[in-house]
Amino acid sequence: ASEAPMSEVLEVEILKATFAKSLNYFLSLQLEGGSEKLRTEVADASQRPEFANRAFRLRVREVASPRALRRGTGALALRIGGFVVLQDGDGAAGKPSLLGSGSLDVSK
Repeated sequence: ASEAPMSEVLEVEILKATFAKSLNYFLSLQLEGGSEKLRTEVADASQRPEFANRAFRLRVREVASPRALRRGTGALALRIGGFVVLQDGDGAAGKPSLLGSGSLDVSK
């Protein structure tokens, strides 16, 4: 299988994340309108978690046509979600809870 051309892939690297409390967090990434959803691992408890898997490649083709990409006319937004994983009473990881999310225009 051949790799998609760079114009059809969005490369994202998480360099820094800051939270209010020292807990276990992970981030999710998805292009708006796309089905591919990627995420970091659950980081060790920290206000400034460092994610081992912090570089991602998202396929743009399913949300923007190749013609729009070449022309630079398609709108493209990256949705990022921040999740916390709290420990239950036995110290086991609980169910993740969405803290918040937002979109970033990555068209240009």
